[in-house]
Amino acid sequence: MEPPIQDGHVLSGEFAAETPPYLRVVRDGAARFAIAGNTTRSIGVQASQETVAANGRGSVRLHQVGTTVMEAAGAIAVGAEVFAAAGGRVAAAGSVSEGVALTAASAAGERIEVCTASRS
Repeated sequence: MEPPIQDGHVLSGEFAAETPPYLRVVRDGAARFAIAGNTTRSIGVQASQETVAANGRGSVRLHQVGTTVMEAAGAIAVGAEVFAAAGGRVAAAGSVSEGVALTAASAAGERIEVCTASRS
């Protein structure tokens, strides 16, 4: 699988399933884009003008703010919501959401990319 390509507030990559434009999306465990469910915080919307086929490449417009690199306090899966942790790190559980992991960490001290989309 090719790595995602970031261009400003647009991220391009592979889609897990057929996805029409403007649907909310997340990153799945295989780091592909997938349609967000009703209990899942999305990272953006499918931004291609046409439906993206399953296993096809397309674009996602990230919610407002964009992405940043953060240091993990422990293992964090791709697509997991990340929370504030001690020492300025982020963790897979907590009470203060910092965003959604776009890359994974397998141990404390690893750096991950986080979509820090603002919410109103």
